[in-house]
Amino acid sequence: MLLRQREAGIRLDRVASRTLGLGCAAFLLALRLAAAPAAPANLLATPGNAKVTVTWNAITGATSYNVYRSLTQGGPYGSPLASGLTATSYTDSAVSNDTTYYYVATAVDGTGEGAFSAEDPATPRVGTFVSGVIGSSSGPITTTWTPAGSPYVVVGDVEVRGNLNTFSDRTSTLVVQPGVRVLFEPGTGLFVGDDIGPVGGHSGRLLATGATFMSNRSSPAPGDWKGIRFGDTATDGGSNNFLDGCAVEWAGGGGAVAAVVVNLSSPELRNGTAVHRSTSGGVHVAAGSVVIANAEIEGGNNPAIRLLGFSSLSLTSTKLLGGTYPVQIQPNVTLAALSGNTVSGYMATQAGIAVEGGVMGSSGGPQSRTWPGGDLPYIVLGDLSVRGDLNTFSDRTSTLVVGAQAEVLFNAGAGLTIGQDSGPHQGFGGKLLATGVTFKGNTPTPSAGFWKGIYFADTAIEGGLVLDSCVVEGAGGAGSSGAVAINLTTVVLRNGTIIRLTGNVGLRMSSTILQSQR
Repeated sequence: MLLRQREAGIRLDRVASRTLGLGCAAFLLALRLAAAPAAPANLLATPGNAKVTVTWNAITGATSYNVYRSLTQGGPYGSPLASGLTATSYTDSAVSNDTTYYYVATAVDGTGEGAFSAEDPATPRVGTFVSGVIGSSSGPITTTWTPAGSPYVVVGDVEVRGNLNTFSDRTSTLVVQPGVRVLFEPGTGLFVGDDIGPVGGHSGRLLATGATFMSNRSSPAPGDWKGIRFGDTATDGGSNNFLDGCAVEWAGGGGAVAAVVVNLSSPELRNGTAVHRSTSGGVHVAAGSVVIANAEIEGGNNPAIRLLGFSSLSLTSTKLLGGTYPVQIQPNVTLAALSGNTVSGYMATQAGIAVEGGVMGSSGGPQSRTWPGGDLPYIVLGDLSVRGDLNTFSDRTSTLVVGAQAEVLFNAGAGLTIGQDSGPHQGFGGKLLATGVTFKGNTPTPSAGFWKGIYFADTAIEGGLVLDSCVVEGAGGAGSSGAVAINLTTVVLRNGTIIRLTGNVGLRMSSTILQSQR
């Protein structure tokens, strides 16, 4: 195509230079290049059974369109598959099922042929083609996808939800039976409930057992499709939304932060469910809760599992692999259960639960968070403060309980502060109850002063500050006054608690009462 344009331009330039002079020839050349038709926008290739329908937006001034096809992503495209088209759609019936084709289109006007559109792939198949809202405005419905209709090919976003702006029940339930394959065209996804409609009128449920959710490309790649998203109006509870023994593969694309996303809902992933080959994360919980049991979760560019805000995670007997960390949480996340998990393929300094720096505490009332021991280590990424978060004389105490056999590893320069040195005790109160815990630097080679240490500040609540049978190692780094520092409060160190390999002072007290017990 470019050769044809170049040859036509040379002939035009020669004619213009002979008849109008060199200056006019340059003007005509610039005019010809400026007037070339734009590339068609929003080209979409939609597969069917032994056919692909290609559509695009009209171009003002275009007299016709050409459609090109390749078996290779990015071309070459060769000669037009169809030319001289006056409509903005074309159906390609010269295709073989289960083969991925890549389509582009061009516009043609009096100046010639314009540039290629963006490419869109499609894979025709024998199956059931689905898109749009699965739900009703008249009442609750249940839709079942069966092996007889498999594969189900998603050619546009599918939303499982009621379809009426009402608080009356219009719940839509999608049941996906064992053995069903759900294949997603690039850029599409499955959405259960939504974040804008009322619960009841937009409620949705996904009950999937032994199903496979994956890309529709014949040669899939990470990020081919968006993934599965459980929104605010997805019905709460593991009996209402679950992936049981399912596979979710090649997702996390189209701007999705993970292959499975949860917002203000509470689904379960269980009994061998595997999330693999995501280009972003494996599971992402923006708000709400998730139960993951006896599963396998793989991350991509993001953690295998990530939780934000005040969300909750129950994680048991699960293998985690890939991504920046096995799990990454913000400080106020609740770890409802944590046991029997394994990790694979991570560096030693990444093989744990990464805890982001910030305030562990609430402005709404007292709270308590427990870090269970005996499972994955905790990796504190930045300074972490355990305290209430409101300037008030009403109780907002924040408590961190760290279980026996837990390891808490601190990145270089990070530290743990309980309470703070200004403000009312009630509004900024903090407690730390640690039993049989090792606090140390997140480094394969322990070194003095690698991390700051533990600081018990003025608003740390007396009677709730205990290091029992603990080890504090490698602390006392820059910005700290000691590996364990205490100011205007009372702390109990007992039952063989050890402070060692310090960068400055092992134990520093200021206007403090220390209770040391054997």
